[in-house]
Amino acid sequence: MRRLIECRLVTDRFRESELDVHEISVKADVEWREPFLIHTASEIFNNYDMRARHLERRTPKVISDKMLHARVIAVLSGSAYLPDGLLVASDTQSKRSLFHFTPTEIAAVLDSFLTDYVQFMQDGFVDVDTHGTVKVFAIRS
Repeated sequence: MRRLIECRLVTDRFRESELDVHEISVKADVEWREPFLIHTASEIFNNYDMRARHLERRTPKVISDKMLHARVIAVLSGSAYLPDGLLVASDTQSKRSLFHFTPTEIAAVLDSFLTDYVQFMQDGFVDVDTHGTVKVFAIRS
C-alpha cells in the first residue's frame, strides 16, 4: 500500500482523501508499559481500552504507515465487547491508539487501494518569469 503511494500509482485525489478506520484508545487510568517482545499481543489488554472502538478518518498514508511499521498484528476473536477482527499497532504510534479492522473493513481498505489507479499523469515545470524560478508539478488523476 505504501509503495503504491510512494511510486505515485494512486491518484492525487485518493492520496489526499480520508478513509474510515476504527481505533482503540489507550487506557486513561493505566501507566503505559512497553511489553516484552514475546508478550506483545497479550499486553494489548493491559494497555488499551478493549471495550470500545471509535470511528476515525485517516489518510491512506497514515493507514499504510501503521501497517508497515506494525509492532503488533493480532487476531481478536470471541470478544464480548468488539467484533472479531485484526488489531494493528505501529511502533511509532502504539502509545496513542490501535487500529481494529473487521474482515469486511480490512477488505474495503485494501480494495480502495487496488481499485484506484492512475489514468492520466503529467509532470513538468513552469518558469513563468524566465529567471530560473521554477515550479515543479506532478498530476495524477
